[in-house]
Amino acid sequence: MNQYGFELDGPVYVPKLFNGRDRSFFMFSWEGYKESTPQPRYDSFPTARMRSGDFSQNFNANGSLQTIYDPFSTRSNGQGGFVRDPFGGNTIPKERILPLYTRILQDLPLPVLPGDKFTGLNNWYAAQAAETTDFNNYVGRYDHNVSSKLRMYVRGNYKNRDGWRINYTDIPGPASQQIHAGRRNYGAVADAVYMLNPGALFNLRYGFTRFRQLSVEDRYDPTQLGFKGSWINQTPHLRYPGFSGNSRPD
Repeated sequence: MNQYGFELDGPVYVPKLFNGRDRSFFMFSWEGYKESTPQPRYDSFPTARMRSGDFSQNFNANGSLQTIYDPFSTRSNGQGGFVRDPFGGNTIPKERILPLYTRILQDLPLPVLPGDKFTGLNNWYAAQAAETTDFNNYVGRYDHNVSSKLRMYVRGNYKNRDGWRINYTDIPGPASQQIHAGRRNYGAVADAVYMLNPGALFNLRYGFTRFRQLSVEDRYDPTQLGFKGSWINQTPHLRYPGFSGNSRPD
């Protein structure tokens, strides 16, 4: 993390126009920092064999085959339940693979690791994944002594946290599932103190704060995946279809 900033303060003095010595004062400060936190993780992506519909080498953690059943073979077993038939050779016929599935696979990388024993999971390592945050905080204040009995000041502040920028899978392109969020704070105060007598003061203050949580989404054109315009027009958030790995922290 890199943190830095500065502050300026002093009397307000404009030659030949205004002399605020002992009466008017200003202060301005800025603080910023940049932070990048490594977030390496394992993920799982389909192998070349799986992409062709061949799941004959897909096993459970106990070594048993992960049987792929034909959903169109579902039928009643006559006892209140249902049965299905597995695909021959645990392989989905090519004519049964949806074009949408084939198109999405073009955006997903091939594994770079052999993965876990039996299951083959955790076959992708996102070594360069990192969460990046940029922070800027500004504060300004003006004080003015109207008289020996009345003093006033105004203060404003603004903070912008442009952060939580992270590509969990460390892959390029629309399937990267990048996250970009932020937070903005605004605030202002006006204050006046009047001395009624040597033993009593009157203080009047007004202030407000505002907080905004931001989330930036990269809009995606679903027609590239074959979705129809009639469906797209009814969808307010156009993002790449989500997919699940096996080790995402959230």
